[in-house]
Amino acid sequence: MIEEQTLRTTRFSDVCGSVDELKRLLREETTPDSEMLSGLMQDVRDMLGRMERRLQEYAQFEQEAESVLKQIRTVRHSRREERAVAESTLTGGLSPQMTIRASVNSLPRLEEALNIAAQLDRTLESQFTAEEVEALCLQAEQIREVANEMEQKLRTAKQASITLYQLYLRLRGQRDWSCEENANTTTTHEDEESALSALINAEGLTAKPQTPVSSPTPEGLRQPLSPLEPWLPPSPHLEHLLDFLKDGRAHLLPAEGKNQIPYVEFYGGGVIPLLDVRWSESVRNFYPAGQEPHPSALQHRGR
Repeated sequence: MIEEQTLRTTRFSDVCGSVDELKRLLREETTPDSEMLSGLMQDVRDMLGRMERRLQEYAQFEQEAESVLKQIRTVRHSRREERAVAESTLTGGLSPQMTIRASVNSLPRLEEALNIAAQLDRTLESQFTAEEVEALCLQAEQIREVANEMEQKLRTAKQASITLYQLYLRLRGQRDWSCEENANTTTTHEDEESALSALINAEGLTAKPQTPVSSPTPEGLRQPLSPLEPWLPPSPHLEHLLDFLKDGRAHLLPAEGKNQIPYVEFYGGGVIPLLDVRWSESVRNFYPAGQEPHPSALQHRGR
């Protein structure tokens, strides 16, 4: 398992963007910047690591869900209930738990991808012939393939988890279990999450101020919609980010302290400070402000 690493801004929001740019640099640049190439490989390792850790979180969830299911199985069901449980199992009602296990416990070729990334990182300072460049690009595609597999596993595990939640809601019905639901529950960066929810649901959201609001707003001026507003990227980057946040393809990491910029973590493992998130239509990817990607990078995908 990959060890936790210090948070660092990635060049793109996912492995595909990093691989595209790596291949572009190798193919199009006469003397590609070795530091930039090495940075892309470090990004890849970091993103694979974050996806692996998320899959491990699903694995832990699966184990805890299995423990709860064992408790439920100790309850003596009526004959009608036993029939319903059997039918639910046959029709997939309880199968999401098995789906999570299958997704998390099969991580083929992750170590191979990490080894390829490490090997590329060690050799990218050299000069390459055209044939060697294509060999390196082929290796980079192997990394992309593994990353795509991991993203698919994350989507599968997520959907299975949502299905389990829906099963719970169906079981609860109209009963008020709020006291038990809130007992022993801890939340992280609750202020940021509630502020983000307000922003997502706000109508007519416009570009943010460039600096945090540290003094009372003069009378007659619009009050900030939430504490997050000073850290928002400008339009149209904000709208693209909100789309990702709404459907779970990105989420906010807790800020390290008051008036600190929160980071956005994308489903592909990339992390970018919220203030610096930018969207490139040409490569269909997010990137940090001031590091706009080359428009031809996407042309190297899959070839």
